[in-house]
Amino acid sequence: MKLPLFILIVFLTVFGMSSCDSPISKNKFCDPASESFKFELLYRFFRQDNSAFCFLGARNPNVATAVGTGTGVGTGTGTGTGVGTGTSTGTGTGTGVGTPTGTPVANFTLSGTITGLTNAGLMLSSGTVSNQILTLPSGSTTFQFPTSILSGSAYNLTVNTVPENRMNCTVTNGTGTITANVTNIVINCTLKQAKFMLVANSGSASISIYSINSTTGVLTQIGAPFGPSTLSGPRFISMHPSGLFVYVANSNNSTVAGFSINSITGAL
Repeated sequence: MKLPLFILIVFLTVFGMSSCDSPISKNKFCDPASESFKFELLYRFFRQDNSAFCFLGARNPNVATAVGTGTGVGTGTGTGTGVGTGTSTGTGTGTGVGTPTGTPVANFTLSGTITGLTNAGLMLSSGTVSNQILTLPSGSTTFQFPTSILSGSAYNLTVNTVPENRMNCTVTNGTGTITANVTNIVINCTLKQAKFMLVANSGSASISIYSINSTTGVLTQIGAPFGPSTLSGPRFISMHPSGLFVYVANSNNSTVAGFSINSITGAL
């Protein structure tokens, strides 16, 4: 049964119902579709009350919350800078074929033959820019310098030292410019031939000097005996390996006297 609108208004007035006492004002959420909301709205219309009567949440507005959804469109521009670092490693292999240019530089050897080497100690010099010394043992019949020589280099092979000064060694084909392996150098060694003989005269305190014929071996005395005051009972004579000096042992005073010898005349 529905009450007439007039009776409903009187009822509300009599009981003094206001917005503050309305059902939706007591910490209740507004629901426009509810009967309470419609009743309150009608009530205020007749009372000409425009004050707020409904909160979207609890009665205390300080703790009220709102829920809603929406869409929006925004535009904007901006610039920015940045710094970055990084590392990178890699491996690779490659092959290639090269074509040489220019004229290749050749090296050649310096060698030859030896005859008559019956004593040890022969030393040869290559006579090149980087000079090489080669020492050969007794009985050697060939030689070769250990380091090859640059093509176009000059050489001048010589005898550096003869064996104990007892041999004469000569060189054939020892000079030239190397453009190929050199093999035609010849070293010819012979024993030295004695040219002089010295005889100690103990009684006369002198030394007699003789020349030796290299063909017949005949002795020929050279001048008068050599008798300086440094000789006193000379007995033994020894020659220096160089052939330039002689030493005489004196038996009377146990001394040694030394003299130089002329390699041409034999004179002391």
